[in-house]
Parts: sequence; structure tokens; C-alpha cells
Amino acid sequence: MAHNDPQLLPLVSECNLDPEALQVQRKRYAALGRDLVDVERERGRLTATFAPNVDGDLVRETIEVERECCPFFALVYDPTENRLSITVDDPAQELALDATRDSLTGSADE
Repeated sequence: MAHNDPQLLPLVSECNLDPEALQVQRKRYAALGRDLVDVERERGRLTATFAPNVDGDLVRETIEVERECCPFFALVYDPTENRLSITVDDPAQELALDATRDSLTGSADE
């Protein structure tokens, strides 16, 4: 049986990204993470605040991909505050929030 890197596989069955597309999305989050000012993680919610110079096009592209692949995420972006809020309703989807946080902070590569 082949060993699969769990970081390359979707953590929630509702996510429809294949491993290659998931890797590209993780790279988008890592790029956004370079402008990360603050990240808060609480039950059912991840809130990321970015520096004023964050690439707005990259933020929009990242959100668009998430909305297509992971309909269980509720995403709200406030461009005046550079704040992205991602919420989930189902506790089984908490792992996806953790993985997103790890991609933003670089923790997934450690």
C-alpha cells in the first residue's frame, strides 16, 4: 500500500480539489501568508488579517477557488480591513480550517 502525504489530500470529503490543484491553492495561501499580520483561530472560524499591501487579486483568486471547491466554507473578505473570515458549521470541517491556517502561517511545511 502506497504512503500518501496527508498534506496533499483534501481533509474534508466535500472538497473537490485534486492533489495538484490543492497544492496550487496551498501555494496561494503561503503567498498571502507573507502579508499576514494576524491570524485567529476559534471554534468554527479562522480570521486572517493582512497588511495593507496584500495582493488584492491574489486574495480574490484564492477566495474564488475556495468557493468553487469547498462550498462548506463561508468566506467573507473585508477589503477595508484586509480581513478574511472563513467559517464552517460542521465540526468535521474544523480540520480544513486548521490546514488553511497552517498554509497561511507556513506551519504545514515544518
